[in-house]
Amino acid sequence: MRTPLTGFKARVSNRLARHFRSTPLRLSGKSPMVSFTFDDVPRSAATVGAPLLEEYGGRATFYVAGSLVGQRSEHGDGIEPDEIVALHRRGHEIACHTFSHRRAIELDATSMAAEIAQNRRCLEKFDASIRLENFAYPYGLASIARKAQLSSTFRSSRGILSGVLQEGYAVGYLLASCAYFFVLPHFGWRAMFFLGGLPALLAVFVQFRVKESEVWVKTHHETWGHLFRGILSHWKLFLFLVLLMSSFNFVSHGTQDLYPTFLERQWHFEAKQRAVITAISMLGAIIGGTLFGLFSDRFGRRRAMVTALLAAVLMIPIWAFSPSTGLLVAGGFLMQFMVQGAWGVIPAHLSELSPDSVRGFLPGFGYQCGAAVGGVLPRLQADFATHASYAVAMAATSCTVFLLCAIVASFSRERRGAKFGAANSG
Repeated sequence: MRTPLTGFKARVSNRLARHFRSTPLRLSGKSPMVSFTFDDVPRSAATVGAPLLEEYGGRATFYVAGSLVGQRSEHGDGIEPDEIVALHRRGHEIACHTFSHRRAIELDATSMAAEIAQNRRCLEKFDASIRLENFAYPYGLASIARKAQLSSTFRSSRGILSGVLQEGYAVGYLLASCAYFFVLPHFGWRAMFFLGGLPALLAVFVQFRVKESEVWVKTHHETWGHLFRGILSHWKLFLFLVLLMSSFNFVSHGTQDLYPTFLERQWHFEAKQRAVITAISMLGAIIGGTLFGLFSDRFGRRRAMVTALLAAVLMIPIWAFSPSTGLLVAGGFLMQFMVQGAWGVIPAHLSELSPDSVRGFLPGFGYQCGAAVGGVLPRLQADFATHASYAVAMAATSCTVFLLCAIVASFSRERRGAKFGAANSG
């Protein structure tokens, strides 16, 4: 039952969702362009609107709610199944509403998934070649939670959500800095050790309460043998992902792992001062990852990564050789803004590069192999610092790996907006 409170929460969620937009479409043509869409699809849209567009060489998108097909309402007769099929075969796009035309803000994750699945079955029953690639929110009312959910099913919002997802790492780093500030001085390293283990308990919640994605259910392998044969069939992609993730881990480990040591040895800061400066740098990481995720939706994953990495090169002087504490703090913020800006694209990019048949395993496995390689850099930096200052060691190695990573990323395929689950590409 809707109450004033639930109505207010729905309006707030809908307003906030507008700032987390679906994947933007960048128009490169010089001519004006008009997009025609029909919601709920009355029969007049198929019998009058579509023929009129076709007369001038145009096509439209028809957002269909299965429960309204063939039904009469106060707005007139609903479209019939044979008319949907005819529109599809004449080149119009058939797209998705919720099956019962319920508002997304009223649905939890399970109900939304059921609505989408029912609508998909309904329309594929009319014609098996109909593929629902786009979604319109009934009544135009969205919510942040449902936009996040639908990003794995439809071509929407992957980039910015990729940045938000990746910056969970930076949020954890920020919380760890806060714990270092408040816990370590009073309770010592043992308390820090046990506190760091608590988030692992979330695995219990994930195991029992988080459902598998619709795409994984459709494309996962039945046995480990089938999975590894799928990996071997894409061995070139796997090797490239390991190279890409090795270079990215050089970038993150090279600018983060020894940074507190740099603050201690080079600047002689106390533990609390180091914690504050590190926390501020992670605020830069969170903002940078999120904004570059959005940037990648507009201009492409590859361009976003290369832009952030080259900008990071420009941050090295203020990051490593600042003449004052204020500039040092600003340098740490800006450096992680760029580093995690490049990283913010990675979850979406790896998923889009990986075929359906190995998407559940290949990105994570490639990442971990790259992390094993990238983890050696802090040791090399520490050895370098015995012959030079920490500033010189970190600046020289970071500049090198930024340029290396930018070169590797520039060879990556651009698959922004790839459709998941369209076919099992195993």
